[in-house]
Amino acid sequence: MSDRHAARRKKLLRIVRREKLDALLVIGEANVSYLTGFTGDSSYLLLGPDHELIISDFRYVTQLSEECPGLQTSIRTSEVKLHEATIAVLAASGVKRLGVEGHLMSLELHGQLTEKLEGIDFVPQNSVIENELRAIKDATEIAELRDAVGLAARGLEFLKALLTPT
Repeated sequence: MSDRHAARRKKLLRIVRREKLDALLVIGEANVSYLTGFTGDSSYLLLGPDHELIISDFRYVTQLSEECPGLQTSIRTSEVKLHEATIAVLAASGVKRLGVEGHLMSLELHGQLTEKLEGIDFVPQNSVIENELRAIKDATEIAELRDAVGLAARGLEFLKALLTPT
C-alpha cells in the first residue's frame, strides 16, 4: 500500500467525519483503485474511522497482497455474491450511518442491502470522491500526465514521419 493511496484515504476519512458518517462504502472500480492501488474489479472498499477494508473475492488474494499490502481484506468464495459478502461485513461492522456512492449504486444493489440491513441509514454521497479528491491532482499525478502527453506527442511525430501522400 503506497503512502499516496493511504494519504487519499486519509483525505476521504476527513470527508466521512465531516458528513457525520460511520463509514463510506466505495463501490466504483475507479474510486476503489484510486484509494487503494488495487487494479482488479468486483471489489468494494469500506472506509471509516474504525473500518478500512476491501471486500473482494478469491481470485484476487495474491493481487491484493501485492498491490495493497497491509490493507485488511474480506475475501468471498465463488459461492458468495459480492452483495452478500458486503451485507455480512456491514452487519458485523456496527455501522449505523453509511455513506454510499449514490451516483453509482444501482437500485438493485440498494434494495439488496437495505432489505437485509435494517437499522443502517444509507446516505448518498454523490460524486464526493470525484469532485473533492480526484479532481485535484497531486504532484505525482501531474508528472504522470506530463509524461503521458510527451509520449503521445512523440508517437504522433513518429506516425507523421511515416505518412506519405497517395
